Amino acid sequence: MVKITILQWANLCASMVLTGHQSLTHAYDIGCLYPSDMPEPFAARGANAIMNNNLIMTAQFETPVVVHVAHTLAYCQPNCVAYHDDKSLNAITKSRPPFSTPVDYFNSWSRVMCIIQCYSMGMQNFHKGSSRVLDPLFSSWGLDIFPANNDILDCNNESTCIHTVVQNGDYDPRLIGQVVWFEIAAHLEEDGWNSSGNNVYDPETDSAVPCTTNCIQYTDTTGYFPRNHPGAKRGKQHLTSKRGGRQLKKSTKSKSKTEKQLKTKSGTNQIDKSNKSKSKTEKSGNKQPKIKSVKKQPKMKSGKKQVNTSNESKFQSEEKYEVKGNDKLWQPLLESAGPGNFNRQDHVTPHIGYTVKPVLIQEFQEAENPNYNYKVEADLVVKRLKELVGDESRIAMLREFDNKLITRAIIAFSFRQQFSSSYTFEDYVMFVIGISSVEHDAVIQCWREKVRFDGVRPTTVIQRWNDDVINTYNGDPTSTEPKEIKARDFQSFIRVMPHSEYPSGSASICAAYADFTDHYTKEYFGGKTLNLVPVGEGGLSFGCDSPSPFKLGCGGRYHVHNMTELAEMCAESRLWGGMHFTKSIEAGKEIMSGIGELGLNFVKTIRNGSDWSNSYKRGDPRPVCGDAK
Repeated sequence: MVKITILQWANLCASMVLTGHQSLTHAYDIGCLYPSDMPEPFAARGANAIMNNNLIMTAQFETPVVVHVAHTLAYCQPNCVAYHDDKSLNAITKSRPPFSTPVDYFNSWSRVMCIIQCYSMGMQNFHKGSSRVLDPLFSSWGLDIFPANNDILDCNNESTCIHTVVQNGDYDPRLIGQVVWFEIAAHLEEDGWNSSGNNVYDPETDSAVPCTTNCIQYTDTTGYFPRNHPGAKRGKQHLTSKRGGRQLKKSTKSKSKTEKQLKTKSGTNQIDKSNKSKSKTEKSGNKQPKIKSVKKQPKMKSGKKQVNTSNESKFQSEEKYEVKGNDKLWQPLLESAGPGNFNRQDHVTPHIGYTVKPVLIQEFQEAENPNYNYKVEADLVVKRLKELVGDESRIAMLREFDNKLITRAIIAFSFRQQFSSSYTFEDYVMFVIGISSVEHDAVIQCWREKVRFDGVRPTTVIQRWNDDVINTYNGDPTSTEPKEIKARDFQSFIRVMPHSEYPSGSASICAAYADFTDHYTKEYFGGKTLNLVPVGEGGLSFGCDSPSPFKLGCGGRYHVHNMTELAEMCAESRLWGGMHFTKSIEAGKEIMSGIGELGLNFVKTIRNGSDWSNSYKRGDPRPVCGDAK
């Protein structure tokens, strides 16, 4: 088995015997500036990515947030390259940066120093304690990360001023890294994710307004709320809004830029549709309609809630198998954060499908209504979980495909294994920003549909069967046999994420990975597709003996041979684990149609015909202090 710890991978090439010393001369010599103990560009970039992934996983960000943070930081890479090049474009603006370094600094070593500086500042923005983890790594390399430069900040984004400051600093790549991060940070304020929490939803005006204090990162700005509340009367259709629980009202205000530009394939966006068919309550104002209270329980004599034993009880009749009205809608699940500490889920980032402009997508696609037979589908969920028990290979895939950072690591390691001698550092940067962009847009497209359908999860449907005895997974991940349990105690094999069921986010994301990767490798590697390495015993494995959460290949062995299989198994694993109904998988794939070609065209656009100049390939010699001409 190939076992690689986090730190071993992070410093993969740092053990080589290196020469040179760090000093700064005017104009800098990269052989002198680049720390002697800092690994070559691929290894330094990879080590930085691993440590940042560790931080993201430790912080337990939800999937959309993971994707947004990773994508935001990924901008550091092509944008640092663009400042150290004469052709390639800024990946956010798709235009040339306002200035570039002198041609003497067009090299991969300067570019990676810029990237590390940018990542360091960016990660601190999302994870305030990140420097405690990252600084020891950089110190081990002898790399000094610059603090924020006040002269650059004082320029207030005026490019001539910034250029003067950078020029006076001899175009040090760490100064360029700061410029790149400040540009990305400005983009964050208007990208629609609300990552800083600077905006909140105001029900009085049905709009986003500035947050004054106690702001929550990534909070909803559209007024979504769950319509299927635990304890509410079942089957009652008490709201007609098509965007989850958001109440829509007529407005004379102009549509947002995103809503104007991005139409659905049917020719209009979903907000427009829902506004055409408002209920009287919606037209009269923006207050949420009253919900009829649940029938009061009989008075209690002993202090315990009396059980309703009448034939009308939803747990004592065939009605418990019926899923109609609001029963079809997403219901926040109860989660435990420790003994006596319970939380009800809140739908994560329900706004992003309506407030974020995609990187690539010009036209949203709409999934078909699944029209589930819920009893049949729920029986399949129980059966699939029963079959999963004791299957180490499928359990390993379920766990690792659930974590998209791990899934990306499998792709990255396989990419290196197959093509390492055929691409430069900058070529790989282009692959990274391409796959990151399709991942970003997969989430935006899928979340739009999730909120539009607002579908109930299998857990909610099955738990309504209450006293029914089902033979399935018993809640113990180490068990080798299924067990008979009461339906009310049913749980999926892994955590059900806090968002609605249809369509599957994992199916969308992994379909995007596969489509883009195949397009990219066929374009740049002679028509070849990526062959994935085996994972687990005898294959890829790292972090298994480390306390860090970023682990791969530590369970059962499996081998998905190519990107088509990865997309298929990643999607199917959501069925094995009990998180989705069947049609959610195919729908997740279908709404990603064409994303790979869009990603490839994006990469070609920002590369802009550049040959990169002095680009690094694995095995190339390090620059030597004093050799610069």
